[in-house]
Amino acid sequence: KDGYAKILDFGLAKPIPQAGGTEDETIQLVKTQPGLVMGSVRYMSPEQARGKETDKRTDIWSLGVVLYEMLTGKNPFEGETISDSLAALIHVDIPPIEDAPEELNFVLRKALKKKTSERYQTIKDFSVDLKDVRNHIELNYSQDGKSAAYNMTAHLPKQDTSENVTLIHQTLSAERNTNERETQSVGWMRTRNNTTPNRLGFALMRLVAIAVLAISAIGALFVLPSFFGSGVPIYQSIQVSRKTDNGKAQLAAVSPDGKMVAFINTEEDKPKLVVRQLTTDNPITIVEPTEKYYYKPVFSPDGEYIYYVQIENGVGTLFKVPKLGGKSEQIIVDIDSSPSFSPDGKRFAFIRHNPTDGGDMIYIADSDGKNLKPFIETKEVGFNKFMDAVWSEDGSEMLLSGFENKQDSFQKINILTVKTDESKEKSEPFFAETFNSEGWEEAKNFIWLKDGEGIVFIGRKEMNDAMQIWHLSLSDGLIKQVTTDTSDYASLSASDDGNTIVATKVDRISNMMSYIPETNETRQLTSESKTFLGYMGVSQMPDGSVLFSKRTGKEVNIFSMDKMGGNEKQITSDSGFNFHPTTTSDGKYIVFASHRDGKFGIWRMDADGKNQIQITQPENARDMHPSISKDGKTVFFSRSTIDGGKASLMKVSIEGGNEEKLLPESKSSDSYPRISPDGNKLAYHSYIFDEKTVSLEVTVKIAELMDGKIIDQLEELESKFHRSFHWSPDGNSLSYVDKSGADNIRQVSITDKKESQVTEFNSGNILNFQWSNDGKSLFVVRGIMNSDLVLIKDIGNS
Repeated sequence: KDGYAKILDFGLAKPIPQAGGTEDETIQLVKTQPGLVMGSVRYMSPEQARGKETDKRTDIWSLGVVLYEMLTGKNPFEGETISDSLAALIHVDIPPIEDAPEELNFVLRKALKKKTSERYQTIKDFSVDLKDVRNHIELNYSQDGKSAAYNMTAHLPKQDTSENVTLIHQTLSAERNTNERETQSVGWMRTRNNTTPNRLGFALMRLVAIAVLAISAIGALFVLPSFFGSGVPIYQSIQVSRKTDNGKAQLAAVSPDGKMVAFINTEEDKPKLVVRQLTTDNPITIVEPTEKYYYKPVFSPDGEYIYYVQIENGVGTLFKVPKLGGKSEQIIVDIDSSPSFSPDGKRFAFIRHNPTDGGDMIYIADSDGKNLKPFIETKEVGFNKFMDAVWSEDGSEMLLSGFENKQDSFQKINILTVKTDESKEKSEPFFAETFNSEGWEEAKNFIWLKDGEGIVFIGRKEMNDAMQIWHLSLSDGLIKQVTTDTSDYASLSASDDGNTIVATKVDRISNMMSYIPETNETRQLTSESKTFLGYMGVSQMPDGSVLFSKRTGKEVNIFSMDKMGGNEKQITSDSGFNFHPTTTSDGKYIVFASHRDGKFGIWRMDADGKNQIQITQPENARDMHPSISKDGKTVFFSRSTIDGGKASLMKVSIEGGNEEKLLPESKSSDSYPRISPDGNKLAYHSYIFDEKTVSLEVTVKIAELMDGKIIDQLEELESKFHRSFHWSPDGNSLSYVDKSGADNIRQVSITDKKESQVTEFNSGNILNFQWSNDGKSLFVVRGIMNSDLVLIKDIGNS
């Protein structure tokens, strides 16, 4: 009577334990036995049909069946008898829906994987992919009610690079301005049963929308912002398809002939280097799993070897291994980028950072690592950091990308070219001028195509844009967009002929939750989003409200909310990047780092955001990571040079004024100061790079404080710490994120070095955390990163 639909049938719901019962006993009540069929066969999962253990992934299977029925009007495993249906759902893969976009078939295939380990692991992951499908369909749905995805010809404002195996053809008129948006013809299969494309597309959009709403109601309330670039794609006919679907493929490189791909596989929570044919799905492990990090691997120009960099304790080592596996050979130690080969394959270039004096140097070596020579450094070209060093197609030049050496403006990526001969002549050709004038927020993975006609790269012009693939023409200097997705591309590689591009496509989603260690109770405080909420700072005010950073359009701003996640308020605005918020013990002031007017300084404001005042004045430096003394009078912070040189511990009055170093000059780089709860101790990161042994010693030091000065060094811990750490509530131990398996928070005593685990998470990443003021709970920023291989074929030029 109230007009609401009520769900009355919960299927094989687990009974609630009776008093005195145990969870294990309860599970046994609903465990199916071999030969015993319980439930509706048409929605039954393979594990349920075989009498195996069931869990939430069984429900995901059943929902996948429902979605398939919604789209087709029939069950995917229909049989004449129950036995036929059972046999089909155990052994037979679902037939694809011929009229549907490939990405929708991809979602169905993943939801209906026979093995639970290959299926969607959570309903939220299912929801994210369905919403992505809906976004693509809605994007192509024009105002007159016609679905561009199902029309043979349609007017689209952007090129459709959704991951369907659809050929997208574009005719460019010589008389038309290249910046105009083009009319595109979309080739598509004819619909079945003479159903008109318009009605089918509209019906599909409604069905997918219904499915998304259904899943959202179950508990996956995601909001995925759309980021669309604004260029005209240069490829006239392209084919885009996803080559992996488990979210575990990262840093991909395609072979010169375009037939093989090497990438980092993280299925086992530890990265390993694998290789596979692009036409098959059988990866071969060529470097076993390790806890070390990687840069993107690179094929040698002859395609016979794969060069890869493993990073341990901050130092990268370059190896090479035969493309189908074998013994790895060490080439060079101390490398801070992927290698870039000359066209003849005899030499490669790489970037090496100087952590002591700052700046980067590009080195050139023979392919076996011999004849290592410095080539050019950042200060010679006016950069403070190199991002890429790429050979031209004839080897006579090298394209360099990096951040300009500017202090008083937001840093943008610039490019230039230098001669590879002894002259090292620097130039900014017209195509570099075009690129530099547009002001790129981020650009990387530059590839100088072998035909000499252009350069492809990943980039974005504004912070709130998605990282997309672009083409820079060497003939006319025009920059045109190749992809227009809502996801980010993280790595890029191209075959010699440029017709095959392999990229990794990434979705990053995060949220904040509270966690009570004593009971393992969690409570989600914010919805999932792509705003990097809390990633650059979380703290709690004395009144219990929570401060956190969040991306808002082109800015990063500081927000507050109550400890239950409600009453969100924006505190800073129209002021660039604001992050690392912390507060005085009386709640009067909030201190934070801000990148206003191009300078990273420490700022102070009232608790309500008023009276914002800069209290440090960095020159050619960055001030970050503020921490406030217990009496609220002194702010401790770290200062580093803008070119990445040594960092120093500093202090300043909360009113501003004279800035002082806490430690005398030494070989160490010291940063990330953290004041203990009683205000008597200071913990901080300390790094010492030994150029002779090419080793980086990383420790966390604990010093005694008195009147804002370090009077004694108390303890030193071998650092296992990730990006950050915090004092535990007892004031005698430090908490940090352990990344040796599933991310969890651990704490280590500063006296006896004993460790204990604080959280009990079995999946996801911890991006940041902070203890509550009462020490009884944690505010944890958790994230999910799904990364898959995407194949882009230039059909028009193949």
